[in-house]
Amino acid sequence: MSFMLLGILNSQAAGGAAGAFDLLETTTLSAANGTVQFSNIDNYEGYTHLQVRAVGQVNIGSTAGLHNVFVRLNSDSGSNYAYHHLYGDGTNDLSSGSSGSSFMLIRNAFGSQANGLEIFSGAFVMDLLDYKSTNKTTTMRALGGSVNPTEKMIGISSSLWNNTAAVTTILFYLNTGSFNPGTRFSLYGIKGE
Repeated sequence: MSFMLLGILNSQAAGGAAGAFDLLETTTLSAANGTVQFSNIDNYEGYTHLQVRAVGQVNIGSTAGLHNVFVRLNSDSGSNYAYHHLYGDGTNDLSSGSSGSSFMLIRNAFGSQANGLEIFSGAFVMDLLDYKSTNKTTTMRALGGSVNPTEKMIGISSSLWNNTAAVTTILFYLNTGSFNPGTRFSLYGIKGE
């Protein structure tokens, strides 16, 4: 048993085989910020897909409504994205989608303003598939959830970037408010076959 565990840890430290997750970089905010960006990700060799894991808090001020995380690739702010999502709070479930959007959407990653509460804890995991491919569009899938003393929400999302360029940058941003200090975004590479 101990030899098996040592072998697994060793394979992860050395980059592992196909399907292995390797931590490429982590950003932990030291000050409040409305955006987080990973740049030059095309420099990472040997990976087919990327995964971003985020955990932390946002301060949304007094603005009511859902507070999702938005994603743009390669600084593209044009109407070149489409998304759909499903989300719920244990009582209600809703779904919607959009084409011709200017962003990808991670639904309910950090919650919504309710009862005067302004700070939300949340997390999400986002997969960016075939990010280096130049012969098809880029797709994303994500699972996010948030909690505060009066509200618990979860959402699943998928998005499309209608562009065949290889992805070089990933920008995460909020529609209002900021990610609090201590919020962490980690970028993982997933080995191909």
